[in-house]
Parts: sequence; C-alpha cells; structure tokens
Amino acid sequence: MASLPYPVPAHVAPDRVVDVDIYDLPGAVQDVHEAWKALASEHELIWSPRNGGHWIATSAATVARLYRDTEFFSNREISVPAGTMLLPQLPIMKDGGAHRAYRAVIEPAFKPSALERYRRRAQALTVELIEGFRSAGRCEFIGDYASVLPVAVFLTMMDLPLADRDVLHGYAQVMIHDADLAQRHAVFGKIIDYLEAKIAERQANLGDDLLSRVIQAEVFGRRLTHEELLGTASLLMFGGLDTVTSMMGFVMLFLARNPDHRQWMIDYPASARPQSRRLCAGTVSATIYVRQLPTSR
Repeated sequence: MASLPYPVPAHVAPDRVVDVDIYDLPGAVQDVHEAWKALASEHELIWSPRNGGHWIATSAATVARLYRDTEFFSNREISVPAGTMLLPQLPIMKDGGAHRAYRAVIEPAFKPSALERYRRRAQALTVELIEGFRSAGRCEFIGDYASVLPVAVFLTMMDLPLADRDVLHGYAQVMIHDADLAQRHAVFGKIIDYLEAKIAERQANLGDDLLSRVIQAEVFGRRLTHEELLGTASLLMFGGLDTVTSMMGFVMLFLARNPDHRQWMIDYPASARPQSRRLCAGTVSATIYVRQLPTSR
C-alpha cells in the first residue's frame, strides 16, 4: 500500500483500510448517495487514514447497530477530523442515559400534537411560496423553496425574528460546506454571539416557544448550564437551517430521476394513498468513531 497520510493503528486489520477522503468521494458531485454506496465492501466497517484517521460504517444495519452499542461506540466525538467541535452539541454528543436526559429537553416539541401548530404555518407558507413562482411554471427548488420553508418554521418554533433568516442561513452554509476550518470556527463564533443575545432576551421574557423550553429545562435535577444551553440551541439551529433543506433537496432529486414515483404521488394524494410507499432505497452511510472495536468484528 502506498504511503498513507496517517499511520494505521495496530488494532486495525489491513483489509479494513481504505484510502478514501469522505470530503472528496469519487462521484459525489454526480450522486453523493451512490458515492457512499460504492464504499460498501465485504466489511461493513472500514478505516480511512484521511482526516486524522477514522472508522466508516458502510451499511444502514451497521450504523443502527453501532448507535445502540454503548459498549464499543460513543457519540462523544462527531467531527472529522476529531476534536474540531468548539462546543458540545446536545443531545447528539452524549451517550446512554445522558443522551436520553438531554433529548428529553427538546423531544416534547417534536411530538405530533405539538407540531400541529407549526403544520398550519408550514402549510400556509407552502401555498404562499408556490403561488409566488407558479406563474413562471418553474422554480429553483433549493433557493425558492427548500431553503425558505424549513428555516421559517424553525424560526417560528424558536420564536426568533423571521427577518434573521438570510443571515442565519448564510452562517449555516459556511458551517456545513466551507473547507476552511478557521472560517467555520469564525462563523460559529458569530452564531454563538447571536444565540447568547437571544437567550439573554428570552430569559427576561419567557414564552411557550422551544427556546424558552430549553432555557427552563432541567437535567439531573438542575437547570442547564450556559454551555449546555448554547450547545442545545446551536444544534437545533443547524437542524433547522440545513438538515431539512438538504433532505428536501435529495427527495426532490429522487422524484425528478424517478418519474414513476412522482406520478404515484400525483395519482394518490396523501389522504387517498392505499399504502405507504418507500421512496428511497439503498445504503445509508455515516462516519463513526469506535472506542475499542476488535479487529475480529
């Protein structure tokens, strides 16, 4: 094997080593999911010597198993390279009981009964957006719709000014897509400054919004620390500003490439569908860290 950028740990079997950069996967520009699927091999866990060295799970079943395995798998590190997160993201960077405790802080806000109030807002905004570009007969899906709708709903849930959408979305794009770590850290500092100001304002005027819920939440019989508040709020922000937008884009791309599925949705509106239908099939991959994974596994 050619010289590798990072040494291979002694416990990693040679046949598990694949020299691949997850930030520059071959074919990802054309189809990122197919690029991930191409990593699948006889082993469902492979080790990359790039970006400091890390494990990669290459099947959905393995990802699911490892997330349930608190003996060998930990959520304490989610960045690649490791150690580049400036603030722990909660609850996703906690394990076991601690994860459940921090998850309970935000979980009630995402139950169906709680989401009903936001569904009406999302439905009204959806109609408004579509009416805005319907006469043109087309739209740029991400810019005209997918980056607008979920961000507006998120800001509504947090009771943050809708006028902040463009600035916050710009921050999220840098955090998710910019290859310059120093630039990402600089923008993360701006996000923290924004959240600290909003948290201070909300502490003086609590409401029934999600940010107020986080501020008033308790874990292990105490209120969240200031760092925990920021970690939870920033995680919610990234989820609202990028994750849903990206997923909506992938769904629409799938429908564009698979007209039979699109026609099925037209023929069977949600209220009249005879059965659920699986829209996407294939391997789901994720980068993972394993504490002491034996080479025999």
